[in-house]
Amino acid sequence: VDAAADILSMVPSAGPRLVVAWSLLEPNVVMCGGHAVGQGLQLFDVVQGKLVGRISFDQVVTCLDTSPAQSEALVGTSELIVKIISYQKQAISQVSTSQNGGNQTVAFQDYTGPSDVVMVSKFSPHGVQFASASAQEIHIWEQTAK
Repeated sequence: VDAAADILSMVPSAGPRLVVAWSLLEPNVVMCGGHAVGQGLQLFDVVQGKLVGRISFDQVVTCLDTSPAQSEALVGTSELIVKIISYQKQAISQVSTSQNGGNQTVAFQDYTGPSDVVMVSKFSPHGVQFASASAQEIHIWEQTAK
């Protein structure tokens, strides 16, 4: 199965940039974001070869990482925000999960401070700190209480 071609066939061709990371909760699910996806994240099952969910929020993802210690995704955005998305397994099976929809399986933490588009975001090995980088700056962050 050519999973990469399947993933690309599921997203609109609005832009060339696509970022992906494996979901740590579901071994067959890839989280996809970027200009090709639009706002939010899409969840794609590579075994089934289909879109299985979406985590909706109002920013376009420019970089993506998953926490080694938690069921969390870390995204940077073109809107100068670094966002931690905490999710439970149930969120993966839902076609649409909105930041404003009050869904209890997904929680968002926004961090502001970058002065340019966030191009890299990475969790530390223990998952408590994370780093983000823009064209001319690097930020080191501590997660706030959940």
